[in-house]
Amino acid sequence: MEAVVADAPGVSRLAGEVDLRFGLAGNERTSLVRRYRTGHFHLGKAYDDGRQLVVQVVNTTAGIFENDTLHSHFACDSGARACVLSPSSNQVYAMPGSGAASSRQHIEVRSGGSLTVLPRWLVPHRGSRFEQVTTIELEPKARLFYLEPVSAGRNSSGEFLETESLSCRVDIRAGGRLILREHLLIGNRANRWILERRGERFPYLATAYVAFPGAAGFIERDLAGIAGTAGHSTRAGVTALTDELAVIRLLGKNCTEITATLKALYAALRDEVPISPVMGRI
Repeated sequence: MEAVVADAPGVSRLAGEVDLRFGLAGNERTSLVRRYRTGHFHLGKAYDDGRQLVVQVVNTTAGIFENDTLHSHFACDSGARACVLSPSSNQVYAMPGSGAASSRQHIEVRSGGSLTVLPRWLVPHRGSRFEQVTTIELEPKARLFYLEPVSAGRNSSGEFLETESLSCRVDIRAGGRLILREHLLIGNRANRWILERRGERFPYLATAYVAFPGAAGFIERDLAGIAGTAGHSTRAGVTALTDELAVIRLLGKNCTEITATLKALYAALRDEVPISPVMGRI
């Protein structure tokens, strides 16, 4: 089902929405209690890998175009264990007009629920304009691993920060209280220092938002070992926000090195959030 909206003569946009809610079935196994999608989104058949229920979300247009709007809602009830992943990178294509594309994401995890959200790289092309706003709501003792990987452009084609504007904002509320509000804004005229320092370019930035009881202490203790798996061109850092919430950032020149570091992180967290069986797909 596709929702195509005409904004003006000769101009159209694709409006896509996906809404998934995971809960417990009568046999205490995780099931999809709400499943809805339109436009951009196609859903693979959900399957249980022995640790969680896994759903693949695929962009049917293989990219994002001017004036497209995307809305995503992922919710996980108490006791449910689920993973939402994307099998391919999200390309944000050049926009010849004056419009932009946008994405709104809302993630909720109830106490005792465990949700992993693993998109692939967001790749803004030369001349693109894209805004993504992610709102995360966590109850006490909720478990979450949300990854936000951003590329500086089509690096294999030599592009580096040639997007006109890429805006990624994340708000996290825990127990109804705002814990984190951050905003990444980059482009060919803004904040090049984030990915370019002293003449060195770091085209890949992956940020992981991790929540579980004792998360801050666990990650701070194990960060040195995790960072040690990275190659010489990758930088790693961690920020503990509360006892149950931490942010890990990986900045690198090489996508393969960052992926290897992420896999080591997934392996270290396998008993805290159910992500290890799908780590090979990232």
